[in-house]
Amino acid sequence: MHRANIIERIKALLLHQSDWVLVATSLVEAGMDFSFAAGFRQRASAASLIQLGGRVNRGADRGNDCCVLDFDFADTQAFPDNPSLKSAKDALGFLFDNGDIGSDEPCDLKTVCLKAMKAEFQVAQQFGALEKVQAEQAMNYPEVARECRVIQSDTRTVVIDRDMVTRLRNFEAVSPRELVRHSVQMYPHKISANAVEPIFGDVDDLFYLPMKHILKQSAAAIPQGYFI
Repeated sequence: MHRANIIERIKALLLHQSDWVLVATSLVEAGMDFSFAAGFRQRASAASLIQLGGRVNRGADRGNDCCVLDFDFADTQAFPDNPSLKSAKDALGFLFDNGDIGSDEPCDLKTVCLKAMKAEFQVAQQFGALEKVQAEQAMNYPEVARECRVIQSDTRTVVIDRDMVTRLRNFEAVSPRELVRHSVQMYPHKISANAVEPIFGDVDDLFYLPMKHILKQSAAAIPQGYFI
């Protein structure tokens, strides 16, 4: 729910203000309808760079002076490199050196992604990657989670909206999307330490945190905000 407010604020800034910068994680790479004049991306995979391109001059609405800049840090002592990204970064560098990606003319994104995958993975790994894609397309998500080694986070759903808690306790229909928009994830030891109450007495994975119950845990918390 609060993320939606942030997204609307970003869209308003894009419409009415020009001199500002959005610093974000890869969360913004896909599915966000943002159109910036420029984008900066620390080198990672070719697919990540292409995704960033979708947030720059989206719909060709900003003229011809827009750009996407791929960079990396020379000072790896101050900015340590992520060793798990080495093969992906090397593959992207190979594409630049080979002229498959450049600033002069558009490139065939499908061809670029295929070449990047071939450069990044050995043949046996390519087949393994294909199996994961096929499992995802078949909506076999348990298999995808198992093969991709998704890290399981032992958290509980904590609803922050009083009206939704009332609806749940009255056994009214609440969609998964509604529940996600009005809840946070919290670790069990935080729930125990702060006496967050369960919505149902016999259910140990659904709790209620009234918004008035603010937990200020750090003097260096987010400005005008709190860590929970």
